[in-house]
Amino acid sequence: MRFFRNAATGQSPPSKVGYVVEPLQTFCSSSLLIAYVHSAPNHLLRRNTIRDTWGNPRNFPGFRVIFVLGRVDDNRTMDSILMESEMYGDVLVADFLDTYKNLTLKAVSAVTWMSNHCSNVKYILKTDDDIFVNLFTLIDQLKLYSNIKNSFLCLVWNRMKVVREKRSKWYISKEEFEKDIFPTYCSGSAYILTSGVVGKLATAAKDVGFFWVDDFYVTGLLAKRSGVSYVQLNPGYVLSPTTFYEKFTEVSSRNKLIFGHVQNVNEMKAVWKIIHRDRARWNNSAAGL
Repeated sequence: MRFFRNAATGQSPPSKVGYVVEPLQTFCSSSLLIAYVHSAPNHLLRRNTIRDTWGNPRNFPGFRVIFVLGRVDDNRTMDSILMESEMYGDVLVADFLDTYKNLTLKAVSAVTWMSNHCSNVKYILKTDDDIFVNLFTLIDQLKLYSNIKNSFLCLVWNRMKVVREKRSKWYISKEEFEKDIFPTYCSGSAYILTSGVVGKLATAAKDVGFFWVDDFYVTGLLAKRSGVSYVQLNPGYVLSPTTFYEKFTEVSSRNKLIFGHVQNVNEMKAVWKIIHRDRARWNNSAAGL
C-alpha cells in the first residue's frame, strides 16, 4: 500500500547516519532491558533527573539507559555533551542537526545503532526525556508478555486523524501524506520492542522513504514493512502532564500505571521517591524476565 502521493515524499531513506559520540558498547553485553531516550541537546537537567530516578542502572541488574541526541551548531553545548558522555558513557549523538523535523533521523539513528550493538537484548524500550517510567510495573508487565514475539508493546493509535490545520506544528499537507486517517501505529511517548524487532526496523529503514513524523514512520511504516504486530498497553499511559502527579501518587492506580508525561522534573523526582519507597516488594522484579 502506498501512503504518499509521490514516491517517499521525494526524499531519500534516512538510514545512513553517522555518529559523533557513542555510548559504551558493554551496556548491551548482559542486558535484559535497554531504554533509549530521545533527548534534546540542552536537556541536561532532564537527563540527570532520569539518571537519578527510573533510569538508574542500580534499579535492577541487566537494565541500562542510553540518551539519543543530534548535534547542534553551538560549541559550548557540544563541549558540555562531550563532558557528559565522558562522565556517564550513556550518550549517543548522531551526525545531524537536532531539530523537530529531524526526529525521524534521530529515531532511525537510534534503531540502527541498537540493531548493530544490542541485538542480544530481550526488550528495548524507546521513550522521551519528558516521560516517567514506573520501571517496576513495566517489569511485571513484560513478564506477563514473555512469550510475545515480533511485536511493539505500546499505546496503540487506531484511526488517528492527520492534522490539516496549517497553524499547528503537527500540520501535514496532502502532498506529504494523502490520506486523512493514519493506519495503526504507536504513541511515540514510549513503546517496547521485543527481541529481534529492532533489526527488522533498521533493515526496513533502508528502503522505506523518509517521513518526518517519527512515531508513525517507525511504528507504522517500518512496522508494516517488517510484519511487526501490536500489543496494547493503553491503560498504562497517562499523557496529560496536568494529571501526572495525581495519577501516579494515588495508591489505587500508581502500581498499574507504566508511563506518564511529565514536564516538571521535581514532580518526576517526587513520584519516583514514592514508588521507590515500596521497592522492597520489587527486589526480585527482574527474576524471570
